[in-house]
Amino acid sequence: MAYTTRTKVERRYGTDNVATWATLSPTDGATEIAAVIADYIDLADAFIDDRLRLSERSFDLPMTLAAGTTPPTVEFVARRLVGYWLSTPRGVKEYDKDGNPLTKHYVDYRDSLEILELIVAGKLKFEGEQ
Repeated sequence: MAYTTRTKVERRYGTDNVATWATLSPTDGATEIAAVIADYIDLADAFIDDRLRLSERSFDLPMTLAAGTTPPTVEFVARRLVGYWLSTPRGVKEYDKDGNPLTKHYVDYRDSLEILELIVAGKLKFEGEQ
């Protein structure tokens, strides 16, 4: 189960923006665009799971609540990672001190990393977690 969906990414960043960012060639059609978006959703899932494995806490991955749904905080992070990563190949001219592309969506990326660090450190707990 993916932590986010294309629809949720589009709701955050706009359908036209997401399609533009995912278009790698002028001849790309809906199938190619959907594949690029799906690749970034898969990447976000793997990235989040990899970060969660750093925790001393034990998580079943992919992370789900008792009801079988993605924790809203994890979905929030995934949606923003996908949007940031999709947007970065579009004319980035500046980078932060760690080499991360600075786009207008950089704050989404930075906030996502901070949230993941809070989860890993045990400073954020999920519904039903002791």
